[in-house]
Amino acid sequence: DLDHTIGLLYLDDALPLEQEEKNITKTMRKAPPSIDFHAPLESALAQMAEYHTSVLIAEKDGKVAGLLTLTAINKQIFQSYSL
Repeated sequence: DLDHTIGLLYLDDALPLEQEEKNITKTMRKAPPSIDFHAPLESALAQMAEYHTSVLIAEKDGKVAGLLTLTAINKQIFQSYSL
């Protein structure tokens, strides 16, 4: 059950601020799919494409180890391509 993760609240779901107050439980998105902590980045990209998401739960020994975002993957890939 990945440490009982039930969902994520994205910043763009909580905004714009001028709207009426929202309930977190009703606003948050279902938990994104998980991927093994040691999986290659290519597998993470493929899974993100398959599930149409930009974030995965990184899983280690059945527990949440962190969040893997498309932004973090891009930084890691393009870090070696300095001008």
